[in-house]
Amino acid sequence: KTPDPIKGKFAPTKKQKRAGAEDIYKLYFHGPAYQVIEQSWKKGDDVVGLFAKELPDNHNPNERTTLALPRLVELCFQTAGIWEMGAKNRMGLPQHIDKLKVYKQPSNSRTRLYAVVNYDDGAYEAAIVDNKGEIYLKLKGYTTAEFISAFDEKLLEPLKAIVG
Repeated sequence: KTPDPIKGKFAPTKKQKRAGAEDIYKLYFHGPAYQVIEQSWKKGDDVVGLFAKELPDNHNPNERTTLALPRLVELCFQTAGIWEMGAKNRMGLPQHIDKLKVYKQPSNSRTRLYAVVNYDDGAYEAAIVDNKGEIYLKLKGYTTAEFISAFDEKLLEPLKAIVG
């Protein structure tokens, strides 16, 4: 059963501090097909990542479907990583997920999707939602293993600015 939509607006306000892909991918090492964040910002207690438009094909042949929406799961991972780098000065790689639940596939490529990520009690929880708050997938109990903890502080500034 698909959960009730999450209420609220997900897009940033005009005055809100944001980190764009040009800043984010100076830190991340992902190739073009997995540079999935267009921009990120903080909304209340959550960090939000906007799914990038017009990504190259995820796989070949592109017509084949995937069940677990790997780039949307990656959007959750990378948005959690923005929180981790901005708040904790460390980059982690995926270590553990308690639960991943896929509710539905995006109906078209024009649908704007957001990862809404919260950190609580040592783990991240994330949901992929659209502008109406409809939930596409949920990820619970996501933890990371430390990968990098020494950064050029200038590269972290945009992330620290949004995480606060």
